[in-house]
Amino acid sequence: WTVKDDYSISTPYNRDYVYIPVEITSPPFPFTQSSLNELRQVVSALTSTVRVFTNSTYGFHVHVGDGYDTFPFTTVQQLMAILWSFEPQIQSLHPWTRWNSTYCSSLRYPINTWTGATDRGTNSVGDTYVSKYLDPIYKLVHLDHLKGVFSRRNAYNFRQHEATLDVDCIINWVIVCVRLLETARA
Repeated sequence: WTVKDDYSISTPYNRDYVYIPVEITSPPFPFTQSSLNELRQVVSALTSTVRVFTNSTYGFHVHVGDGYDTFPFTTVQQLMAILWSFEPQIQSLHPWTRWNSTYCSSLRYPINTWTGATDRGTNSVGDTYVSKYLDPIYKLVHLDHLKGVFSRRNAYNFRQHEATLDVDCIINWVIVCVRLLETARA
C-alpha cells in the first residue's frame, strides 16, 4: 500500500486540525476473497488509527485489469456499449457531484450535444466505442492500455465512485467494476 501527496484535493479549513491531502493506493490484487479481506483490514486500520476526512467530491478509483495482458478490442467495444447503455443506472449509484465531475464526465452528454440526440435513444453508440479522443469517455474509464504497446497500465480505471470509508460500499463497487468487465468479455 502507498500513501502519497494529492494536491488535487481541497482540504477544509479547521483551526483544530491540519489536513494533509493524500491518496492511498493498493498494490494490484487478484479478484479473490483474500484480496477483499485485506481491503477490509486496511480500511479498518485507517478508520481506527487516524482521523480521515472525505466528501462526495473526492474520488475512489478502481483499476480492473487482466494481469499483464491487455483486453481484446472486442472487450473494449462491449464495455463502451455497456457503459453507454447503462450510464443512467450506474450514475444512480453515485451522488450527483460525481456525475459530471472533471475526471469522470458523462458518456452521453457531449455525444448528445454533438448529435442532437436525447437520452431516450441515439444511434451514436458506434461512435462511442473506443475513441480516447472523445475526452469524456477517456476520463470516465481511463483506457490507459490504448496509449500504445509500451504502456505499463493494462487496466480500466473506473472513476465514478466518491471517496468513502464505508468498506461495504468500497467492496460492492469493486465487484460492480469487475462484473462490468466480465460481462464485456462474455
